Amino acid sequence: DDLRLTRARDYLPTQAESPWGAPGALPLKDVSGHATTFCRFLASELVPYVDRNFRTSATKGSRALIGKSFGGSGVAHAMFEEHCAGCFQYFLLGSPSLAWD
Repeated sequence: DDLRLTRARDYLPTQAESPWGAPGALPLKDVSGHATTFCRFLASELVPYVDRNFRTSATKGSRALIGKSFGGSGVAHAMFEEHCAGCFQYFLLGSPSLAWD
């Protein structure tokens, strides 16, 4: 799947290779581990853009961050990352790939 590398880059908090081996898949170790960068992008660029350009309730208490699988790992990281923790009130992890870390 073509998005596997970008999902690993954006959602996984540390550089790691798949604990399951994923036969025939491209290695992830050199691209994974940028979840903090993605969290900072969400909090400093994406959320302010959405608030400026769309009718939103622009408060932490009205925002949720939701992710499944690799995205769930990213949400687990975001809960403890100061930029995202200050931007979102609710965090929903769906079947997060926590075995990575």
